[in-house]
Amino acid sequence: MEKSIVSAVLEKLGSLLMIPEEIKQKVELALALEVEIGKLTVHFQDIQSVLQDAESKQVKDANVRIG
Repeated sequence: MEKSIVSAVLEKLGSLLMIPEEIKQKVELALALEVEIGKLTVHFQDIQSVLQDAESKQVKDANVRIG
């Protein structure tokens, strides 16, 4: 959503201010990177939750213990 809004604004500003295409691409790349970092953060939080759950089960249940 943010990316499309910023892209639209850049398109309008680009035609008015003649912003070089390279700058537009870098801004769009930065926005895409921000989205990907957000996705990775969610994935790492999910992994952390699973690991914490597994650790608590290992402590409570002898059948889950390794070794």
